[in-house]
Amino acid sequence: MTDFVRNACSFLFVPATQPERLPKALASGTDLVIADWEDAVAPADKERARTALAEALAALEGPARARLLVRINSEGTPWFA
Repeated sequence: MTDFVRNACSFLFVPATQPERLPKALASGTDLVIADWEDAVAPADKERARTALAEALAALEGPARARLLVRINSEGTPWFA
């Protein structure tokens, strides 16, 4: 874990199905933005959310990308891999 993550005080969750919200969330002043691919995404939408999130991540500049975490499903679930 990096010092930046360890020292973060504010976190903003964004559903991974709505990656268009990431730039606004990153501009909000929060320390870290968490794209929630676990609870915020219905099982039927997991694959679409994964693709959309990967595309959105590729479009982010390095400093913004460093402030983005992805909450994933736990090991042992069909969506972990």
